[in-house]
Amino acid sequence: MKEFSLLFFFIFFCLGVQGQSQDKGNVFVTGVVCDRDSIRPLPEAIFRLGKEVRGVDKQGRFSLSVQVGDTLRFSHIGYAPMQVVIPDSLRENDFLLGVFMVRDTVLLSEVLILPRFLTGDYKSNAFLLNAQNNLNQAIHAASKPVKAMDQEMNRRMMIEDFARKVEMKGMVDVKLGIGTQSITALQGLMRVRRQAERGKVINIEEIDLLKKIFYIEKREKSDN
Repeated sequence: MKEFSLLFFFIFFCLGVQGQSQDKGNVFVTGVVCDRDSIRPLPEAIFRLGKEVRGVDKQGRFSLSVQVGDTLRFSHIGYAPMQVVIPDSLRENDFLLGVFMVRDTVLLSEVLILPRFLTGDYKSNAFLLNAQNNLNQAIHAASKPVKAMDQEMNRRMMIEDFARKVEMKGMVDVKLGIGTQSITALQGLMRVRRQAERGKVINIEEIDLLKKIFYIEKREKSDN
């Protein structure tokens, strides 16, 4: 079967981690392989890195260490094969990878990549928990003049904008198996992680967030 090019969504809430020494060539990737339409895991998928062949677990999860420039090739019986090239633009060492494969060879398979370990203290505002009831507060806050836009302010604006987007547009069909508490999942990922947690396989909350982001992006494209 012919391999198809991929559509990448690079979502960076925080670019770079301060106070950490990193080997820029070595990247730990953990993720999940799902059906693009049902967003359900594909437990029989396999992937190749060079001559090495591995399979995902019963939840469709995988994890491995790669080098910048490496190519991961995913395949599953009845699905279009796809490949992911680890780009040199990644600025962190640990990433989540959502692989959404398609049966229809006309459509493009898609990959979602985002940093796994994010730093900074994130405190949710009231309007993030109830965007509809507090929309006026959000508009007022956005219209207030600022003296300077530093890196921290820009980061918080990106996070809050995404959180509002998920809460206001992301009430998904429960049949897809995706939780609706996206703010909780986002806050969980925003915690400062201990070094000992690195290298572990993707967890349920991280899978849920990958599915939610992908679902919203897919629905927005279908609406346009």
